[in-house]
Amino acid sequence: MHKHRMMTPGPTDVPSEVLLEGAKKQIHHRSVEFQRIYSEILDLLKIVFKTSRPVLPILSSGTGAMECCVANLTSLDTKPIVIEGGWFGKRWNDICCGYGLETETIQVDWGKSAEPELLEEKLIENPNCSAVFVQLCETSTGAVHPIQELQEICFKKGVLLVVDGISGVGAEKCETDEWNLDAVIAGSQKAFMNPPGLSYITLSNRAWNAVRNSKHTRFYFDLRKYLDGYEKKNHPFTPPTSLLHSQLAALKMISDEGIDNSVRRHSLLASATRAGVKALGLKLFAEHPANSVTSVWMPEGLDSSLFIKKLMAEEGVTIAGAQGPWKGKFFRIGHLGFVDSNDIILTLSAIERVLKKMGVVIELGAGITAAQNILVKKGEYK
Repeated sequence: MHKHRMMTPGPTDVPSEVLLEGAKKQIHHRSVEFQRIYSEILDLLKIVFKTSRPVLPILSSGTGAMECCVANLTSLDTKPIVIEGGWFGKRWNDICCGYGLETETIQVDWGKSAEPELLEEKLIENPNCSAVFVQLCETSTGAVHPIQELQEICFKKGVLLVVDGISGVGAEKCETDEWNLDAVIAGSQKAFMNPPGLSYITLSNRAWNAVRNSKHTRFYFDLRKYLDGYEKKNHPFTPPTSLLHSQLAALKMISDEGIDNSVRRHSLLASATRAGVKALGLKLFAEHPANSVTSVWMPEGLDSSLFIKKLMAEEGVTIAGAQGPWKGKFFRIGHLGFVDSNDIILTLSAIERVLKKMGVVIELGAGITAAQNILVKKGEYK
């Protein structure tokens, strides 16, 4: 028998008190009680996004929020630029293609981060560009992109920067208002410590102008409807009341911790994880690794898919594999959401044992010791 530990970059573990809130008796979504709950959620979302602007709950996974941004912020007479540095950068391209848009793509090698200079050059070459699509954290590689620098370039050119922060918001530094970010999206199943099914979008005034001017046909994903619901403290469609009950509980936990403390916690746990795997002689995949996920090259000659299966079957620890063309080549350890230092130590110890049994030459305890030293040296988060 094993105690199961979910150490993936999404979905992530959900606190028991949050799950219990989701089991509450159903309430009607047009009642005064629901309006009270929904209003509190809307206020707390602003804290996590670090914005004074409306944050709109969308009834979909994160991909739905991505499509929502494409449907509302582009038109057929413009050519978006997509920064594609992994599986989810490719998803931006796929969604744009689905809306009949011709895109310009900045290809970023998997594991690398976007170079602001290349975006500046691409914008000069494409004066008709109205929006740039990018990830805060490319979940498939564990790399973080320099969002503040990218936004400064886009702002000067009068172009929107649309940021997929699904695995980043709450874990990475993301100053929505301070950096004048035009569009930021997030998902409930990541640092928001809730089951999948909800996503969130916040837009700048420039972005709202694009929403009003977009010629795309929209209905369910028409953000004007969601903004109207926001102003009325209600939702334009039938919302998942159970998920909203649980999301409120999770948002209160995040608010109690403090969003800056949350980012510091994720940064500390990421540093400890990276120190641990490097002490085992393993190499990181991402050049500029994120706070939410650590991607690690599998030792030569071994398949990471088999390693992941063994880790789950023999130790009860679930981590994620590589996607797309890199399947089997590296694995991803999530330290996102409801995670603390003990989760990191236990995960590293399980990784050590399975690697040892697979014939990898490592010193048992080396990864744990390196991670412990980081946790002690840097001090426990608040």
